[in-house]
Amino acid sequence: MKLSAQDESVISQVWGKDLSLVEIWKSYQRTHLQETVPWHQAIDEYLEHLASNSTPRGYVNSMRWVLKEMGRCMGIRLPVCAHTTQKVQSILDRFENADHKRSRLSSFYNWAFKKRYLCEPVLLDTERRRSSDHQIGTLSNTEVSALLQSCSDELIGYLWLSLGLGLRVAEANRVQELECRDGCLIVGAGASKTRTRRIIDLLPGHVPYWDSVRPVRYVRGQMARLRSKAGIFI
Repeated sequence: MKLSAQDESVISQVWGKDLSLVEIWKSYQRTHLQETVPWHQAIDEYLEHLASNSTPRGYVNSMRWVLKEMGRCMGIRLPVCAHTTQKVQSILDRFENADHKRSRLSSFYNWAFKKRYLCEPVLLDTERRRSSDHQIGTLSNTEVSALLQSCSDELIGYLWLSLGLGLRVAEANRVQELECRDGCLIVGAGASKTRTRRIIDLLPGHVPYWDSVRPVRYVRGQMARLRSKAGIFI
């Protein structure tokens, strides 16, 4: 974009006549929005931006879900430039899994500010709030039984992978990278956090669960509802 002579003259008067053209252009960028971009358009552009940078599909899908949820709460007709730190934070505080969503939203709003879709950056606290004495909870046999009894057919395979075998969220949900063979579960390098293949020995009673393994949509929210239904609050 090229500045008109009038724009250059006005900015020079405000910021000083000794500014170079580069400095004038940077000042212009800081003080002018590129355009008033609708929320749905910004989402599509950002997801396309992520995909073009070879971002993992699971991350892109998670980002799409978080952004659409924010759009529903803020109002999809509200343009991106109307999103402020105060408005976003007030909605974010009511979300389940707020820490996870805060990280996703921060990435999006940083991108939107660099694109000049926002007048000011949306500054969200990206630190996870943890108490110093927090410890990882463990489930009793009674609680495990309650989870199994409350679990839907869709989640039972995921529950087996995560609870029974200790797979991480991303690993358990990338079923295309998993294989059950010769009494073992093979976690492909594409799913493993370390990017190396892992082999897990299965107990005889575990093998039938493999037939129930399938991808789970919105797994975090579904697991939160399952824990609540089973009366587990850790």
